[in-house]
Amino acid sequence: MRLLSSRERPPTEQTARARLEAFVRRIRVPKGVTLDALSDGLTPQVCLDAGRCYPPEKVVDDAFDVYVKASETLGRGGPSSRVRGCTAELLALVIEQALQLARQIDDQGKQLTANATSLEAVQQKLRVNFARALSLREQARRVLVAMARDDAGYVDEVLRAATAADDGGSAAAALFALSAIGKRLLADTAPRTAQRAQLLGLDAAYLTTIEDLGYDLRRGQEELARLAQAANLPNDGLYAAAGLTLHLMMHVIEAFAAAHEVEASVPLLRPVHTQRMVRRMSRLPPPPPPPSIRPVAKVSDARAAEAKINFLRR
Repeated sequence: MRLLSSRERPPTEQTARARLEAFVRRIRVPKGVTLDALSDGLTPQVCLDAGRCYPPEKVVDDAFDVYVKASETLGRGGPSSRVRGCTAELLALVIEQALQLARQIDDQGKQLTANATSLEAVQQKLRVNFARALSLREQARRVLVAMARDDAGYVDEVLRAATAADDGGSAAAALFALSAIGKRLLADTAPRTAQRAQLLGLDAAYLTTIEDLGYDLRRGQEELARLAQAANLPNDGLYAAAGLTLHLMMHVIEAFAAAHEVEASVPLLRPVHTQRMVRRMSRLPPPPPPPSIRPVAKVSDARAAEAKINFLRR
């Protein structure tokens, strides 16, 4: 079987995005002309409200499909290329806005992937630290209880600290509370207390280890909450940009619909995902018909009327 040469192979079809990028490069927009002239009346809240109605990815898909067809129409020449309300320069500007939205979506996707990776790393570290915290908490409880087993009130205090009864059972809070009790014991100048701490291995370095693990746990929990919140919070800036894309796309669709009424070869542009946003074309009421021409009176009728007038004048 003969392999096709590079010249015989069918050309790879450009993506919609690549075709639109090429269109923007071809069109020279006059310096200083921006979309602001077209989007002055669109407040951020109006754009945000519209953008929240659809996933931004769906808005971009529709915009790319609509703009590719529009750019092909404006680029082929002839009567159908004259679409009042949508010049090539305007189309280049709205395409660039949609391309910017697509880039924002790409960036958000990368950020979400990075967040997911960070989230897993934080969770893994938390699992390790939490397991160690439980073991260290139990060890510290035993050491502290051994310092004064015959004091029921003290033993109860250690138990409440180990279970973090006053802090919702937080492991980090338990480590801090146990460390605080240990520091109080080390500050006791009674010889028996100092000797017992020395024999049990209760010293400042051990308490620092307990506290450090408590801080690690707390930082990990805070980081986990931050990443989880970032993963779930809607990106209002992205939604507002999608809303602006929707409004601009509808302007192009309506301009083409109006041109289609004048020149049937101008295609209608139909979005797939955001079809419900397409407003019905407003139509002016038809003008009144020209006034009808009154029929000319017959000669006999005119003579009869003249005779009647003369009779009345007598």
